[in-house]
Amino acid sequence: MSTTVQELQQDALNPKVRMADLLRKALVLSNKLGQKDFQDWIEKELNGYSDNDKIPTYRKMNGTIKGWHQIEGWKSVMFEDTDFQEKLSSHLIGFPIAEIEELSTQANEQGSSELYRELPAKVNVSICKALGVETEFRFFLSRTQFIKILDAVRNIVLKWALKPEEQGILGENLSFSKEEKEAASKRPQNVANFYAPVDNLQIQQGNVTATQISNIQTVDLEALRAFISEIIEKKAELNLEKEKEAEVDAEINTIKSQLDSPEPKKVIISESIDSIRKILEGAGGSIAAQLLIELGKSVV
Repeated sequence: MSTTVQELQQDALNPKVRMADLLRKALVLSNKLGQKDFQDWIEKELNGYSDNDKIPTYRKMNGTIKGWHQIEGWKSVMFEDTDFQEKLSSHLIGFPIAEIEELSTQANEQGSSELYRELPAKVNVSICKALGVETEFRFFLSRTQFIKILDAVRNIVLKWALKPEEQGILGENLSFSKEEKEAASKRPQNVANFYAPVDNLQIQQGNVTATQISNIQTVDLEALRAFISEIIEKKAELNLEKEKEAEVDAEINTIKSQLDSPEPKKVIISESIDSIRKILEGAGGSIAAQLLIELGKSVV
């Protein structure tokens, strides 16, 4: 019969176990063993990294900036300024591991090897000025970049799960003896022992670490209208700070104006959706979770 620690090891070795489920089990164990640093890391992976958090470099995604050509379609762009090229092509991704896994799964199911994100409007304007052209630019990356992050997190959990067994810390039915807990307290708790250094890489004119990367092709405008009505109705229940509430109001008004427009601008709508999503993720609670689910229905 496997012990608690051994079960975690087995789950880490099983690619069919979803990363969020694996991390939640590791969270329970790290909490019971008093491994605060590891617990904090797991919570960031589950909930996403904020703008103020240092993001591990295994979450760095390397992609390609492409511009739309009316005849040839999406074409890769090269810049004379190599530093500018690097900042645009390398992003640290801070959103929850479940979102990363879901995007990877969706791309696989759709037979897509490449995903993209629409760049913030200011960044798009900056590129247009640099190249002397007027068109849309996007950040493209392969699905393997998502798999790389998922594998890194799975390996970290496995490495951590192997350490207790080396000291005879096994656990039975999610319980640990007094001796096991004392032994665990003597273990080094530096999480950096399990993964690479952290960094705060930023894209010029805007941090994109918490911005959704997606293979989204369209926005369901009717579903978005329904979401706007629901968030207006339930906004008070979120108990947001005044500043955040004002930000939500501003984004709602932006989306409503675009929905009323004869030609809604997808880039503007997407940026507002991302801003609202980020605020809801930070709010926490069942109401925010429900609204996040409804928001997800508006993009397909």
